[in-house]
Formats: sequence, C-alpha cells, structure tokens
Amino acid sequence: MKLKNWFNRGIALLLVVVLTVGISACKGSSAGKSSGSASGGVDFGGRPLIISIWSDSTIPSLGKSEAGDAAYYALEQAKKEFNCDIEWVILPESQYFDEFVKSSLSGSVYSNIALLHSNSILSWIKQGLVEPTDKFIGEDAEGHWNNTYANFKGVNYGLMPKAQNPTPYMLLYYNTRMIKELGLEDPQKLALENKWTWDVFRDYCAKATDKSKGTYGVSAFMLPDCLRYTNGAYLWTQGSDGKYYNAYSYKETNKNALELLELIQNMAIKDNSILGDRTGGVTAMDLALNTFTDGNLLFMYGQKGATLKAQGFTDYAPVTFPIGPSSTANYNMRDGFSIWGIPTTNDFPAEDLAKFWMYAQTTWDKNRGDAYYEPDTDEMIDALFASTYQRREDAEFVYEMGEKMPEKASLNSLLNLGSIEVNEIYYPVIVGQSTPAAVIEATNSVIQSRIDEVFNSK
Repeated sequence: MKLKNWFNRGIALLLVVVLTVGISACKGSSAGKSSGSASGGVDFGGRPLIISIWSDSTIPSLGKSEAGDAAYYALEQAKKEFNCDIEWVILPESQYFDEFVKSSLSGSVYSNIALLHSNSILSWIKQGLVEPTDKFIGEDAEGHWNNTYANFKGVNYGLMPKAQNPTPYMLLYYNTRMIKELGLEDPQKLALENKWTWDVFRDYCAKATDKSKGTYGVSAFMLPDCLRYTNGAYLWTQGSDGKYYNAYSYKETNKNALELLELIQNMAIKDNSILGDRTGGVTAMDLALNTFTDGNLLFMYGQKGATLKAQGFTDYAPVTFPIGPSSTANYNMRDGFSIWGIPTTNDFPAEDLAKFWMYAQTTWDKNRGDAYYEPDTDEMIDALFASTYQRREDAEFVYEMGEKMPEKASLNSLLNLGSIEVNEIYYPVIVGQSTPAAVIEATNSVIQSRIDEVFNSK
C-alpha cells in the first residue's frame, strides 16, 4: 500500500491552534464573573491592547470546543477586570516576523503582546526584543506556566500555560501483526513498565529482519531523532562557562553521542536491521512509509497515525521512543512551537501586561465561572481513538505516557545542520565508511562554527 507523505508538514500552524486551546485545564460551569482583585490595581483606562498573531485561528471564539469557550470567557473577563479592549494585528508569517523586528528596532510599538515562534525566538531574545518573564511567573507552586520552551541561558522569555493532558509529540509506530508473529511482548507494555530500552529495541529489530523475505526492523529515516532524545545525545550543549558547544564532541556529552552512533552502526552493520542509509529526505521518508504499510517493516518514525487510519491500514500501534543507557528522563520533545511574549518596545509596563495576559489565559480557577474548564480525559481518549488509532488502548497508552514525560523544547532546527547530520555523520556510520569517533572529529569544526554563529554570537 502506498500512502501520501504526511510527516512533519503544517506543524507551525497546528502548534498555534494547539497552544491556543492548550491554555486550559478545567470544566465550564455558570456565569462568567471575574474574581474582583486579579488586576492588582492595574487599570488600562479603556485603551486597547495590541496583540500580534499570524493566524486568526489563534483568537479565542465560542462554539468550537469547551476549551475554546473557556479561553474566550477568560479573555473577556480579563478585558473587564483590567479595563481594556483588544486590537488584533494579523499578518501572514511571511511578513509577520520581519515587520515585528523592523518596528521594534526603530523604536515603534508593533504590539503589546506578541506570538513568538521557535524559528525566530532566539534572534529576538539576543536582540533584546522580548522581555524576560521569570519574574512575572514567580515560583508558581502549582506549576501552571511553561518556562522551558522560550528559554535561553537559563532565562525564560515566554508567557503561556503548560499544556494540560499532554501527549507525546513524537512516537514510533510498530507493526502489530509482526510483533504477534514473532512472539514478542507488546512494546507498549514494556514502555509502561519502564522496560522499553535500546537493548530491547535492538533485539526486536534484529528478530524482525530477514533479507530473504525483505523484512527489516526499523527505517533509517529519522532514526537518530527516535534515539537521541532518550539518551541525552543532543546536537549542542551549554558548558559550565555559559557558552554552547558541539555536544557530539564536548567532553561531558561525548559519551552519550558515541553510544547513539555505535548503536546505529551495530544495528546497520552487525544486525542488518536498518532499512535504507539516509536518515532524512523525501526518498528516505517514502521508503519507510511504503515498506511499513506493505507490512515489511517493524518500526517506523511517525506523528500522524490519523493518515494511516484514514487510508485503511490496520496493523499499527504507537509506542514511545526506547530509553538509552545514559538517559535521565524520557522527555516529551517538541521541535517547533509557538509561545506568547511581551515586546520590550512597548507603551505599557511589562509587569502590567504580564498580569493581564496571565489572567486572560487562566482557565483552571474554579472561581472563574464560564472561564473554568476541566478536560474530560475519557472524551479526549475517545476522540483520539476515533481519529487516529485502531484500538482504544492505543489512545489510553499515549495519554498515560504523556503524563509521565516532562516537556522540553529543542532549537536544533535553528542550526540548519540537517544535511551535515544526514550525509556526513549518519550515512558514513550506517554504511560502515567511518567510525563514530571519526565522524565526530571530521564534522566538529563545522558544527561548532554554526553553534558559535547561532548561540554564542551577540
């Protein structure tokens, strides 16, 4: 069966919608009253606050979902509480980021509150265009606010609640028929018991491989991303001196990277269990998808099981990435994100804007009336099952694992080193042209140069 390409497309727009709705945490009830003291004396005097976005789907509205209704009422309450109105400035992404920077650097106020994107957040932070927000969030004993996404050198620049009931952003899919025929224990069961490790994963892939039948354990496509985050094998790391370094070669993280590369080389050369030799690109993506849906591949990287279900493929289920030997946690990694921030070029005090925007996004306070929302986990599981998976227990697994996995963001995409990794690190390792240590040494200077340019430059 040949399916259409579906990996990693439209992520930015999806994240805007998800994170807007993800403001919430609890269930709507009666009238929308404000608490009466939330403003802390802040009064905007009826003036409009300008909020900049790149899609009108970000604007809370009624009638789409209970969470969306709560977000709408929370904003309406905030407008009344702080005595202000909202003026939405909407520009396409192709114009939004340039216009924001141009206005800010000229000293003109583009917006009082701005939606930020992972592709530009670091540049904006380094140019001093957005305010640090840790002082506004404070200790927050209940941990409602996200302080990991827009974080640079230990300082947070974002102002958005954590997603409630998060599900893993990146998963493996496995062929359920092959698992049964090989007599292997369900990977989901192992993951729930914290027994889903690199060793088990490698063993499963080896047992599924039979070149005479054309079957393989796992595709090369995106394989490093399925393994690196569960072993702390990141592309860059911050040193004790505050600077950023190539994590493949840095003394404190080199071991993690070597373990990753050695595993991939052993699976490719000794086990012959890896399908293909390129970890990125459309050709590698199509090879993985088509071999998987033909029933000849045990594991495949994926994010959108809904497409598999819609096309009638039935022998699949999700599992989280296996845990590496040097892992400290199985993080719920996000490679792209949107998050709210407060521009430094502003005509209102940042503290006042922070109070307003935090109140406008709070939907977990039972005293907020219509702005109070409590998600129904069973309903969300049913919806995910209906749209994406073959078994309800698959959706249950995804939610259960999501609760265990702390969220963390990656800014790897800013380095634009995809071709270096695919062609100069992983390809030589997979085909046996070079050793892990040798490819690390050969690519160290170009990777470090790019890290210096993106992270260490002022």
